[in-house]
Amino acid sequence: MAKGTDRVRAATTSDLESVLKIAKLASPSSERDSWLTLRVESGECLVSEGQSRVVGFVTLARRSFFGRDFIELLAVDPDCRRKGVGGALLRRCVNEATTSAIFVSANRSNHTMLNLLRKERWQFSGELEGLDEGDPELVFYRSTD
Repeated sequence: MAKGTDRVRAATTSDLESVLKIAKLASPSSERDSWLTLRVESGECLVSEGQSRVVGFVTLARRSFFGRDFIELLAVDPDCRRKGVGGALLRRCVNEATTSAIFVSANRSNHTMLNLLRKERWQFSGELEGLDEGDPELVFYRSTD
């Protein structure tokens, strides 16, 4: 497996505290807590374990983006970035996708995610205006065939 990760697996409720902590490090908003709790409880969250702890997570919504699977949120512990965690999470989502293509988006200002998507060879699909004032959402996709 990629350096910096031991394994990617389905999140369990015992992972929730770690998922929420990493989410807060990525964006200090508590608005996501109940949403992330639902994603973990519904089985729509994967975690990456490294060094005997959760070091990243991703939420994957099945058929929620024009009938295609959509990665809603990916976050990695800042101490574990650029060690293969994000790439491993993206690849696992592609492997588990239930549609012929999977989509993800990131704000134009999110250079870390945009660089990861380029490195992992995701294709640019389009740009959405009006979600975050002055910071368009860039949409990417990857074939799962």
